[in-house]
Amino acid sequence: MERTDLPLLLASDRFASDDASEPMDRLRIQKGVFLLTQNGSDEWNELFPFEPYDWGPYSRVLASDLRSLTTLGLLSDDLSPDNRYGAYRTTPKGENEIRNLHLGEKQTTFIQAVSSFVTSRPFSQLLKDIYAAFPTYATESKFKPVP
Repeated sequence: MERTDLPLLLASDRFASDDASEPMDRLRIQKGVFLLTQNGSDEWNELFPFEPYDWGPYSRVLASDLRSLTTLGLLSDDLSPDNRYGAYRTTPKGENEIRNLHLGEKQTTFIQAVSSFVTSRPFSQLLKDIYAAFPTYATESKFKPVP
């Protein structure tokens, strides 16, 4: 699996949740890929370096890859008046890229669960949940959750 496959998988409609109330924006895709690398398949663990940042775990490599994937036409970043951070979706070209990946049932279920997790809660709750599970990534955060 290529490093750039993780954001494509997370942004794919194949793994989207029926209970999604939030878009897969740049903040949620950072948190989603972080969760995939921290708790997913062993081969995913070292794909992206994350560091504590303004809104929790952040990967500059992932941010660069997202720009590249968009430029290559594998991801779309739909900016709209309703969402200043855009919404990532895997394009048909991107879907074709991930179509031949051989994911096991456990990996597929986990990607779906992470997609649901990051898109089914308001951002403040998402940060609270991630900070509770990974407190070392909250050290530089601008967000200070109310207990």
